[in-house]
Amino acid sequence: MPARLRHPGPALRCLLLLGIVPLAPFVQQAALAPALPAPAAPVIQAAAPDAGARHTVHEEFFPDHTPRLRCSMLETAPGVGVRDGAFRAWFPAGQLESTGSYARGLADGEWRYFFPDGHLASVGHYEAGKAHGNWISYQSMKDRKALEGRYGHGLAEGIWTWWDDSGVLQARGAFRNGVQHGPWNYWLPDGTLIEQGEFAEGRESGEWVFSHANGAASAKGRYEAGLRVGTWSFFHANGARASEGRYDAGLRAGPWTHWHENGAVAEQGEYVAGRAEGAWTEWDESGRELSRGAYHEGLRDGPWTFADAVVDAGASPALDAAAATNAATNAATNAATSSGEPMAAGEATSAGAAESGGTPETTPATAGPAGVHTLLYERGHVASPR
Repeated sequence: MPARLRHPGPALRCLLLLGIVPLAPFVQQAALAPALPAPAAPVIQAAAPDAGARHTVHEEFFPDHTPRLRCSMLETAPGVGVRDGAFRAWFPAGQLESTGSYARGLADGEWRYFFPDGHLASVGHYEAGKAHGNWISYQSMKDRKALEGRYGHGLAEGIWTWWDDSGVLQARGAFRNGVQHGPWNYWLPDGTLIEQGEFAEGRESGEWVFSHANGAASAKGRYEAGLRVGTWSFFHANGARASEGRYDAGLRAGPWTHWHENGAVAEQGEYVAGRAEGAWTEWDESGRELSRGAYHEGLRDGPWTFADAVVDAGASPALDAAAATNAATNAATNAATSSGEPMAAGEATSAGAAESGGTPETTPATAGPAGVHTLLYERGHVASPR
C-alpha cells in the first residue's frame, strides 16, 4: 500500500493493503492508504535522433541462452540508442514476464505483467513514462482482482478499491493528486466494516466510526487535520460504553470516564495535554472502590489509597478485565501499529495503570481503615507507606 495508504496501519498508520487486514480501530487511528501498484517500467533517457536514425532490435539472454528481453531501439547516434517500440521480457524458465512499449526511451501505452504461471498480474497504461489511466492488479494465480484504480500522470486519482485473495472487499476510497481525499471504508476478511470516515489532503477529517470484529461500534469521534478533536466515545464489543472524553489537537483533555462491560463506572479523572492530572478514582464491577489518589503530569503523586484486594493481588481487577477485552479485540482484528497519537492499552483501561510510576503490589503498605492501605507517592515512586 502507499504510505498512510497514513495502509492501515501505529498506521494500515504505512503498509501494502494486499494481504494486510486494516488496523484495529480500538487501539489506533484510521488506517493509511495502501501502496499503489503501478509497476516501474525501465526508463531510458530520451534523446533526439539524428536525421539518419534507424530502428534496431536489442536482445539479451540468460546464461543458459534463453531470452531475457527483446526490445526495439532507436539509434540516436552511431552505436547509441534508446528504447522505442515494442518491449518483451521473460522469466528465467521461459515464461513471459511483461509486455509493453516505449516512445523515445519512456514507457508509453499499455503494459502487461504476468505471474510465472502465465496468469495476468497487472495491466495498465503509461504516458511519457508515468502511470496514466486505469490500472488493475490481480491475485496470484487466481484471476481475481486485487486492486483497481486510476492514475493521472503518475498520481493516484479517483476511487481505488482493494480485495483480498478470496475476493472480499478490503478497502475503498478516493485519492486526489496522489493523496487520500474523500470518503474511505475498510473491511475485515469476513466482510465486517470496521472503519469509515473521510480524508482531506491525506489526513483524517470529520466524523469517523470504528467497529469491533462482531460489527458493534468500538469508537466514534472527529478528526481535524489528522488529529482527534472534541468528544470521543468508545464501546465494548457488547455495545456497552467503554470510555468517553475529549481530545484537544490529538491529546486527551478534561474529564474522562471508563466503564466496565456491565455498565458500572470503572474509573474517572482528568487529563491535561494527554497526561492524567489531579484526582482519579477506580471501582470494580460491583461499585466497590479500588483506588483513589492524584496524578501530576501523568505520574502518581501524593497519598493513594488501595483496597486490600488490589494490594494483595498485585493488580486491579478492573484493569485486568479491560486489558483482556482490549487484547481480544486486537487479536480478532489482527491489529498493527499506526501513525498518529496512540491510544492507551485500551480505551476501557485505566489511565492510571499505564501512566503511573509506582506499583503498589511490590511496596509495603500501611494499614488504614479496615480493608484499605495507603501509599505515599512522589513523582510516580513510592516515598513511604503511611
